[in-house]
Amino acid sequence: MKRIGTLGLLMLSLLWLQVGRPTIAQEAAQQKSTPFGWKELGSGVSVLRVWEIPQSPKQPEIAILKLSEEEYRKFTQNRKDYINDHHIFPKDVDRIVICKEEEYEKKTRAGKDDPQVAVLIHMPTSTSVSVDATGS
Repeated sequence: MKRIGTLGLLMLSLLWLQVGRPTIAQEAAQQKSTPFGWKELGSGVSVLRVWEIPQSPKQPEIAILKLSEEEYRKFTQNRKDYINDHHIFPKDVDRIVICKEEEYEKKTRAGKDDPQVAVLIHMPTSTSVSVDATGS
């Protein structure tokens, strides 16, 4: 009788251990819902915050924007306000340095439906560098 009781207690403890663990499907769902990746900030505006990706450098903060043609026009009219209004970085940007290569822009025109891409680098001094990856 002691053997049956001991065996039953062992089986119950093994079952109890299994109940607390997530299933394979639950683990897969958790991996899919990671907090990093492209985030939609509105119609025609997506951002990838590189510093949120594990094992990536935290400083300087680097963000990549994918913008529709209309949003890109708004962005180029006042980059500082656009970045701060859309909360691209945790802290507001005080100053923008724009890097442009006119020859590159002349040679690489984006198609009408292609997203415009801007790479933003935010320094600890709240200065941001803006590099446009496609010409418009």
